[in-house]
Amino acid sequence: MKKFVLSLFLFIAVAFFTYIGYIILWGSFAPNALKPNLNYRIGSKGHMFTRLQEVKRIDSVDILFLGSSHAYRGFDPRIFASHQFNTFNLGSSSQTPIQTAILLERYLDHIKPKSIIYEVYPTTFMIDGIESSLDIIANDRNDLLSLKMAFELNHLKTYNTLIYGIFRNLFNLNTSFTEAIHKKNDTYILGGYVETLPKKFAPITFSKQKITLNQNHLNTFEAIISEIKKGTSNSPWFSPRYHPAITPAIPT
Repeated sequence: MKKFVLSLFLFIAVAFFTYIGYIILWGSFAPNALKPNLNYRIGSKGHMFTRLQEVKRIDSVDILFLGSSHAYRGFDPRIFASHQFNTFNLGSSSQTPIQTAILLERYLDHIKPKSIIYEVYPTTFMIDGIESSLDIIANDRNDLLSLKMAFELNHLKTYNTLIYGIFRNLFNLNTSFTEAIHKKNDTYILGGYVETLPKKFAPITFSKQKITLNQNHLNTFEAIISEIKKGTSNSPWFSPRYHPAITPAIPT
């Protein structure tokens, strides 16, 4: 029995490290078409890389914006600056409350906002959060919060991308990466905003859709609001040391 347990342990250990090595090699050399479950999106749509580089240079703002692409494409810091408000936009593509909590845990104390405007979009409470997790893994540092996120989402694509992301972080493979300020119709504006060239508006009719909220997202959202308001660290996701005012912004 002892020999069996030892053999099983060795098999698991070898399989684990073999799998990690395979992910690193496959992520480094395989074409994207052959990596459906590994999507390392550094410098992807939304300028998340540039936004997270800029946030590290911010030491205080009047207003911090949170939320999905509605946030980083909707709240223009230049408009607020014209009214003497210093702002920063920490939105990201398809950002669910799980990713919001991670970004706040990493940057809230650094940004020190006086107020927070949290854009609330029903769809981000219905989706799985995989897309946003890949965006953060590739464009930010990876730490224990990244592992928490991966376990919370429990999806092969997030696990694989995180393994590859940690490898790139350990060997500083992203240090020379720079993201273009202009991408097709998008332009990054200091303060976390992405300006898009206007397109011709074509009205469409939306079909009725049933809104079924993901309970885990809802619980995390409520924990974020609660922790911001009381400034304690009871949540496993979120532990701010002070409490700015928060306002939900619901897009129409």
